[in-house]
Amino acid sequence: MDKIEFADGDVPKVDADVHRRHLGQLMQELHIRTSMQEELKEVKLKIAKMEDGGR
Repeated sequence: MDKIEFADGDVPKVDADVHRRHLGQLMQELHIRTSMQEELKEVKLKIAKMEDGGR
């Protein structure tokens, strides 16, 4: 893995609360996207069945 270089040379300091909230937001977005992908799969299956004559 390549080393990340910051413009100022130092690693930026991040408040633990800000980091925790951001991580929580990312986890929530991941959950939503996963759910949406499952729903999309189901919709595509229904469409395929309808196009196939409902068999």
